[in-house]
Amino acid sequence: STQSTGGLEGVMLRSVLVGLPRPRPTVSRFCSAPPAPANCDAPPTNWREAEMNLAKSKERAPPTSQREGRSSRRSGRLSGLQKSVLKLYRDFLRAAATKSPEGRVSIQTSVRAKFEENVQIPRKEFGRIEHMLRQGKKKLEMVRAKGFRGIQTSKSSLNT
Repeated sequence: STQSTGGLEGVMLRSVLVGLPRPRPTVSRFCSAPPAPANCDAPPTNWREAEMNLAKSKERAPPTSQREGRSSRRSGRLSGLQKSVLKLYRDFLRAAATKSPEGRVSIQTSVRAKFEENVQIPRKEFGRIEHMLRQGKKKLEMVRAKGFRGIQTSKSSLNT
């Protein structure tokens, strides 16, 4: 007794045995959609061909939203230390908003200058950054104090 095989393989095997023309498969074995020469190519025969196909697909792909308008080396994720630095800066600006207009301007300009002065500190110098964060938090408490009116700079003669 012969065992019957089902599916496309069975149909192809029976057609070969009987001499009928073989049916064409409706789905390529390399992709799930019906065969379309532009979309479903046979797998590459060597690594060079695979790399060329990958390069072509990257050329056609539109840029992702993360890469658009960004010149950073890393992805958009921030480390905990970077988040702390940004939070300190925002807290200084919020504290400055509660002061008089002259005091607000002096606080904002001096805080911005200090942060820009230290922007070149390498990310790997954790100790130095943490030390500056602690110093900044102490200064923030001084700025938040009720009697604090502004930061005295060479251009303005505000009292501290």
